[in-house]
Amino acid sequence: MTNVGHLYPGFHHAGALLSVNAQRAMQAAIVEKIAPRKMLVVGSGYGEELDTLLASPIGAHWSEIVVIDLANVRNELANRPNITRLGQRLSFRQLDLLKATELEDFGTFDFVQCSFVLHDIEPREKDLAFRMLAHATCSGGHILISDIFTNSINPAEAQEIYDCFIKEASIAVANGLLHNDEFEALVGDGSCVGLKRSRAEAVLGERDFFEPLEVSIERARRAGLILVDVVTNPQNKRLFILLFRQECEFGNGAEMPKGEPHVV
Repeated sequence: MTNVGHLYPGFHHAGALLSVNAQRAMQAAIVEKIAPRKMLVVGSGYGEELDTLLASPIGAHWSEIVVIDLANVRNELANRPNITRLGQRLSFRQLDLLKATELEDFGTFDFVQCSFVLHDIEPREKDLAFRMLAHATCSGGHILISDIFTNSINPAEAQEIYDCFIKEASIAVANGLLHNDEFEALVGDGSCVGLKRSRAEAVLGERDFFEPLEVSIERARRAGLILVDVVTNPQNKRLFILLFRQECEFGNGAEMPKGEPHVV
């Protein structure tokens, strides 16, 4: 099962980090270009990223958006202005990606957005996660994956990843984008929840199952997805956006492949 540990109140301020802000802007540009009608959002968090996507002019033309997250963020989503404008066209369900077949509309979405979720999923379940993303879409639909990828499968590399985010938070304070209390909520002191404690847990292998980009692309290929584009974040060399297209007609969730997922 995926790990809920990443979501805590300090993440309300993650948009002040240059790399996170750039990642959101790049996703919005891709979504606007594709102009989907029916979208599944996997791992919305508190909704700041989705609110950015909906700020695009094409956001007003979506017929339906279904949002899932491990945490119950229904109230937080309701407080985001662009999300609120969707009214009944947006629905939320507290649900794990690995159980996405429970969605009534599973297999009918023409666009799936999955942001900073896959690295929370244990290696033995990652193939299943990619299959879920692939089968959630209709034939010809797109899957956008936004995440962190390492150079190798090495838990020690997680420390450098977190060091980069913490440095960005310090820059945000210097530039007036974060107040000191917001910095403390996001970064912490290592004992309370925050980037510093997450860094220590990641180094110990207790969280963040990062993997190389090419490994994830291969998992997607095995799930039946075709790679359309790879976009590199100019602010952080380990952040990427992967755009895939689904060209198979899987049908509904009852036709999901059985058996244990293959592990790389």
